[in-house]
Amino acid sequence: MTEITSLSDLVSVNGTTDLMGGEDATVIDIKKVVGPDGTEKWFVSLPSTQDWQLFSDTGALNDRDSNIALMMNDPNMRTVYERAVLEAMQDAGIPQGSNVVLAGFSQGGITAASLASDSQFPYNTVGIVTDGTPSDSFHIPSHIPVYAFQHVTDVVPMLDGNPYGSPPENVQRVLLEGPASPIAAHDNAAYTSSVKRWEERYAEVFGGPPPNMDVFTGQVVDHIAYRTHE
Repeated sequence: MTEITSLSDLVSVNGTTDLMGGEDATVIDIKKVVGPDGTEKWFVSLPSTQDWQLFSDTGALNDRDSNIALMMNDPNMRTVYERAVLEAMQDAGIPQGSNVVLAGFSQGGITAASLASDSQFPYNTVGIVTDGTPSDSFHIPSHIPVYAFQHVTDVVPMLDGNPYGSPPENVQRVLLEGPASPIAAHDNAAYTSSVKRWEERYAEVFGGPPPNMDVFTGQVVDHIAYRTHE
């Protein structure tokens, strides 16, 4: 990917990140991006739950146990998955204080919200994009624009206990029509298609793109994928 022009591009990358790691490894996708205004930033795509540990524990750090720990939103339970993300960002050469955009599907979005709400996170989060993510229990600073995409038939985003309650002003919760089946609705490819349709309808109705798109778009000038495992 040499250019990110839409929110659906970011959602699509979340699926690619999952496919690169699968249940055997965790892949963290990092892109250095130059925005429309010339501002340099880093886009970090975080994988969703790939190892459900039903019969044995495979290599992915983004597994069932880390999912549960993340949902508890307890700073004392920082997961090895989160530590791996921080190590990957450091290895990528991202200077502390740099502008970063965090994106993820399901558990990947939970991790994005967790990192952005952590006062010790050494980077300046300028935007978050999640899909299929229960993230309302995290206190993301009010200056960070958030797009939280949710299929109305997807039960996973409801696990935060606030399925349709009012989100903070900085959070744009976008409810989308999706597959009728809850299982089919919790699928990144389905979210990619739904977000693309929503963006097209938004442009038709309002005559332009959604707000803050300068934050979420730009030319990719470097691209690194970090792979790790248990």
